[in-house]
Amino acid sequence: MRTASYFIFASALLHVVGVAVSGFHADSFSLLTPAIVYALIGFWLFRQMRGLTWLSLIIMIIGVAAATASIVGISIVPTWVFWAILVANLGADLTLFVVIWSGTNRSAAKA
Repeated sequence: MRTASYFIFASALLHVVGVAVSGFHADSFSLLTPAIVYALIGFWLFRQMRGLTWLSLIIMIIGVAAATASIVGISIVPTWVFWAILVANLGADLTLFVVIWSGTNRSAAKA
C-alpha cells in the first residue's frame, strides 16, 4: 500500500508543478483541489488504512479520466504535466488493484 501512496504523492506533487509551470495562472488553480485530495489519500494509505483502498482506487480511476481529458483539451498547463499525472495515476491504480486483489485472495484462501 505504501507503493500506491508514493504514486499518489507524486501525482499530488505534479498537480502543484502544473500550477507553477503555468505561471500561477488563474485557470491552473483548479489543479490544487485534486492535489490536496491526493495528498490526504496518500497520507492515509501511507498509514496503512486499508479501508480506504477501494475509495482510493475509484478516485484514481476518475483521475485517469480527468488527466486523459486534459491531454486532449486546451489548457494553460503544458501537456507533459498531464502525461506525467496520467502515468502516476495509472501506477497508483495498478498498485491499488494488486493490493485489493491480494487481500481478496488471502481471505478466500482462509475460508
